[in-house]
Amino acid sequence: MPVVVRNNARIWVLPLVVLLGILLSIMATQSVLTPLVVVILLLSTAFLFKNWKNAFFVLFLTRPVIDTAYNYNILFGFSPLHFIGVAFPLLTLSYFLQAKHSAPLKARRPMILFLLSNVLSALATMVSNPSEPSFIYGLMIFFQSANFVSAYLLLPFLVESEKELNRFVVMLMIAGLFPLLTGLAQSFGVLPGLKTIRTTGELVRISGWYYDSSNMRFYMFQTIVSSLLVISFNRSRMSRTAHALLLGVMAGSFYVLYRTYSKSALAIMVVGMFMYFLLRRQFVLALSGLVACVIAYAAVDTIRRDVDSLLWKEIWYAQLEDKEQFYTPSLLSGRVGVWEQQLEAFKASDIISKAVGISYFFGRHAHNDFMRVLISTGFIGLSLFVFAYGALVSYLIAGYMRYRDALSIMALIVFAALLIDSFGLTMTLVTSYCWFSFGIMSLSINRTWQKVEKPDSADRGTHAA
Repeated sequence: MPVVVRNNARIWVLPLVVLLGILLSIMATQSVLTPLVVVILLLSTAFLFKNWKNAFFVLFLTRPVIDTAYNYNILFGFSPLHFIGVAFPLLTLSYFLQAKHSAPLKARRPMILFLLSNVLSALATMVSNPSEPSFIYGLMIFFQSANFVSAYLLLPFLVESEKELNRFVVMLMIAGLFPLLTGLAQSFGVLPGLKTIRTTGELVRISGWYYDSSNMRFYMFQTIVSSLLVISFNRSRMSRTAHALLLGVMAGSFYVLYRTYSKSALAIMVVGMFMYFLLRRQFVLALSGLVACVIAYAAVDTIRRDVDSLLWKEIWYAQLEDKEQFYTPSLLSGRVGVWEQQLEAFKASDIISKAVGISYFFGRHAHNDFMRVLISTGFIGLSLFVFAYGALVSYLIAGYMRYRDALSIMALIVFAALLIDSFGLTMTLVTSYCWFSFGIMSLSINRTWQKVEKPDSADRGTHAA
């Protein structure tokens, strides 16, 4: 009997392979990368039954490829990004329900409380405004918001040793090679016809296969941070060739990041560089870096023209009505007008709406993360959100004062970048960026592998950034 079962199983293998090949071929007509994305998801699912850590690591490693399938619905009208965005929080919850050990994580309570306020606000919106978007749509937004909390809670249990930390940052760096090579190819005209190229005045943003340039610059920032961590963790045993290659990866990432022509990206580049040298107590280099940025702007015509065009774009709409006066709502590409409208709607709402949010769904269009939280979850949600961020930064600073190593330095830079991006975008709804940013910050704060009060000077030198 066992032999018959095995033979029957073999009989079904060929038809299943043929069927899968046909489905993947059909998907390839929409995007050449979609079949690859589907295979990645299938492999990740298979890993869950054997090694759950490897399943998550596969997702982190391949997330830049998965994000290219944003516009292709593979099942029931949902794209791979929808499935990943829902699966990640659910798998995180499943892990904690089954885990026999759960070390206490710092700042976990305000994170969880904020997530619960999202549940309350979503339910209140659905009950009071049945004309709002569908229940399924509301769930998708909720799961988007749940991803940053999930990443923060899960990463310390994915990375439980210095060896696993080193492997994790290497994977983040390798993951960034795909958008890096795509961005370089597009920059030099090898991929000139991609549909996702967005223009900013006369500037052409590098977007690769992504929805817009935001994904490209997020991944370039991830590649820079992870490359610095790889160099730091492996400095004593890294060959000159490997070191040079990593420096080349960082240089290419900076170039593509610059070519995304983003105000936030420029600010993050300058602020990040200054913080990097300042936190390493290299005060002369910190000041020299700022001076070098000013000199580059003043002396290099291309840089000055690009920066001027980028900044001018944010205010020229405000002068269309009257060349002598600004039309304030049009500032920052109309973001100021959006903020004013949403604040007026919030002020005009009743006390219940002020407490739990005037619309859980509408808040996603706020173009500012703090404004989104206010509109979506009211002053209760915003208070918990600010409290969570306050706890986060306090633990990050305490971790830096305690360890003063590469991880604590880069975690503070990641937090600063998150705040800069949150000014003009709803960052806690960008799941791929949340996986990286909140993951790095949580690993810095919740070091399950590092129990000593303060590392020896020799260790600190080994892991210095």
